Amino acid sequence: MDIDELYSAPFDEFIARRDALAKSLRKDGRREEADAVKKLRKPALSAWVLNQLPRDAVEGLIAAGAALRQARGGDTLRDATRDERACVEDLASQATALLRQAGHPVTGKTVDEIRDTLHAAALDDDAREHLASGRLTAPLQAVGVFGGAASVGAPAPRKEKQRAESRERKERQAAARAAVRDAEKRVSEREREVAAAQRALEDAQAELERARSRND
Repeated sequence: MDIDELYSAPFDEFIARRDALAKSLRKDGRREEADAVKKLRKPALSAWVLNQLPRDAVEGLIAAGAALRQARGGDTLRDATRDERACVEDLASQATALLRQAGHPVTGKTVDEIRDTLHAAALDDDAREHLASGRLTAPLQAVGVFGGAASVGAPAPRKEKQRAESRERKERQAAARAAVRDAEKRVSEREREVAAAQRALEDAQAELERARSRND
């Protein structure tokens, strides 16, 4: 058994399998590796189930996240945002189904952690690597729209550089939200214009029919 198999094993067997692997390594004289394995943390339930997702599905989320990060506004940003959300919801549904199949409870907290982690993986390099590795141990949260993920419960940044980076992320988040609102507004306006044109067309067709009836 290797470490990848450890993280893909049933949730309730993690500790026993971890200790057995560490014991085996120590028996083979690989003490440093054994000590490292012994320190491995048991994943949170939400992290464990995300490690069980098919790798091709995770790659789809990563692709959607890359498209969202590259979008610069308008219809492109709207479509990229929609696609990323669809991928998150699809993977979240797969994850909750896996939890039920394994006999684990599906609580609102667990589902929120799953969605937050998926959003973080779509938008942040570090979170993406953690999810893609299949060795996630804790749920993640995206600090900003285009980057910065932190484990739930991690301490807030204290250094000035970290505070500046946090402010910059918030500014990018605000700008992205404004772009989304503008795109949605333009879409609504176009939908109203199309509806008005459709009504005008229907009125013209009705008038044409009435004119034909009078001529007959």
